[in-house]
Amino acid sequence: MDRFYLYVHTVSKLKFIQILYQILYRLKNLCRRLFGLSYPLFVDHSSTCLAFNEFISKNVSYKGDMTFSFLNIEHSFCGNVDWNINAYGKLWAYNLNYMDYLLQRNMSGDTGVMLIKNFIEGIGQNIVGIEPYPISLRGENWIKFLSVNTCLFEESVIKRIKGSLYAQYKILYNNLEYNILANHLFENGISLLFGALYFKDERFYKKSYKLLNRQLNEQILEDGGHFELSTMYHRIILDRILDGINLLQNNFIFYSQKKLLDLMIEKAVKMLGWLNAMTFSNGDMPLLNDSATDIAPSSEELIKYSLRLGIPFRESRKYRLTDSGYRKYDGTDYECIIDVGPIGAHYQPGHAHADTFNFVVDVHGKEFVIDPGISTYENNHVRNCERGTGFHNTVILNNRDSSEIWSAFRVAKRAETTIVHEDPSNVVAYHNGYGNVMHVREWRFYENKIIIKDDIAGNKKIYDARLHILLSPEMHPVIKNDAILTENGIITICGCKQLSLLSVNVPDGYNKYIETIMVEAFFEKAVTTIIEF
Repeated sequence: MDRFYLYVHTVSKLKFIQILYQILYRLKNLCRRLFGLSYPLFVDHSSTCLAFNEFISKNVSYKGDMTFSFLNIEHSFCGNVDWNINAYGKLWAYNLNYMDYLLQRNMSGDTGVMLIKNFIEGIGQNIVGIEPYPISLRGENWIKFLSVNTCLFEESVIKRIKGSLYAQYKILYNNLEYNILANHLFENGISLLFGALYFKDERFYKKSYKLLNRQLNEQILEDGGHFELSTMYHRIILDRILDGINLLQNNFIFYSQKKLLDLMIEKAVKMLGWLNAMTFSNGDMPLLNDSATDIAPSSEELIKYSLRLGIPFRESRKYRLTDSGYRKYDGTDYECIIDVGPIGAHYQPGHAHADTFNFVVDVHGKEFVIDPGISTYENNHVRNCERGTGFHNTVILNNRDSSEIWSAFRVAKRAETTIVHEDPSNVVAYHNGYGNVMHVREWRFYENKIIIKDDIAGNKKIYDARLHILLSPEMHPVIKNDAILTENGIITICGCKQLSLLSVNVPDGYNKYIETIMVEAFFEKAVTTIIEF
């Protein structure tokens, strides 16, 4: 019954098109298996070398000698690459198939072509690599690489690569991820744009134009945040948009490019404003929702890239954050970001956490109160914990999550947030994630102090109310006279029944962990936290 309940609440939030394509693609794949149908893996097609402004280089993930490193896990292959490797989870295999390493700084043309040829030789057995999402990212990478290196190789080699690439784009065109939507469908659209201009394929262009027009307007919120509300995915999507601008600025092939270019620039300007507002003064961004270190380009890299493309970027610390649900406050010595927004995106919350009313704080340019992000996308206990309410700086009631996180990328019933009052130094909001009771949280910001008040409103019995605050691993807190003393400030929690410092392991990137301290305070109906710097 509980499983049925989760499915009902999850499916009820989906768009009709997601459900329709989930059914259609399952039937389509079943028919292809039954009748032994397969996609052609080589389609000869002419192409053109594209011109680019300098784009952002990828992290070094190919170490030489068939050794790859993704997600803090290194693996060496003997001979040919096993493109379907499952020893380290599907995300590791996905990264292998993206082939971002073609664009790392030390990648030679000869090595890159060797790796591409290895991929082509194994494509017939490559289940992971011909999924639409890996095709999308790999297609972009191949086109960038080929546009720079084509002149170095024999025409027969390049012809073989281009024929494979065009065949892959035909597979992508026929399997666009309407069943998933969100960042997946956006990536499909951007990659089709690259394929359209590279192969001068008008059919690809019309489809990408239609997709990108709709997805850019839907996915980029009015305040510039990406609607999945992950700081990591915001930077990834912004990087893709800048790549699209780069492509369209330097390669005029289709008549309507100017309209699409103008739309991309408009959205990029907004995303850069949001990026700048959400970036701490030391250049770091908090790891909110599904985020991890060393995956997306840094804020500095993205801003420099935008300037190379001539995109007007106005740096302002007063940028107004609105519908993304985040707010930023700067004191004399601290910076604080709070979350008073909804689960996002409503119909695709795969990268969302049950973190309503979460907050993070930097002091003197160093982490103090943290969100550690994630270490895995695998469907396991670790993933559930990292997405759960108890792993964030907020209140957890009766040992339940404020939004029903389940499986690796699912959310059933969600906390709905209402902002009661908001001014430059004060926010009051409540959410209904715990059913018949409301969690009301108020933040007051002063030059050298933050006061947070938590109230539980309602008649339902609360037998376990806990406040959690995760401190940076660099902090070495001690409790003295009901206050928590740290290197960066003093935390006083008034109204709690029991105060403890718990040692916990938190993510330090994918598949890496570090020990830190979590403040845990048990209380009944109300508790007040005073953080002084």
